[in-house]
Amino acid sequence: MRLAKWIMLNNELIGEVLGSERYEDGTLIHTSAVVTMAYDDGLFLMRTGNSIYECLARDFAGKETELEMLIANAQSSERQTTEQIHINMAEEHPEV
Repeated sequence: MRLAKWIMLNNELIGEVLGSERYEDGTLIHTSAVVTMAYDDGLFLMRTGNSIYECLARDFAGKETELEMLIANAQSSERQTTEQIHINMAEEHPEV
């Protein structure tokens, strides 16, 4: 499923969903926390606890600096998640 006009806020995606079996196209949704993400050639793949979302960089509705940070995080082989996820994991699982 894809999100259009999307942003990431507090490690969660907000955007208009397309191609969902649960929601009509264009419905504004707020996902659960993003667990992992990857980026290649203008496309983000964002995984939450329950779903995988395709998010095109050109559809990002936030600031350019925020998009650049998301791309850098998603392309890093050592950081295939956002910083906040690493922090949350460390709090919940001290052995990580």
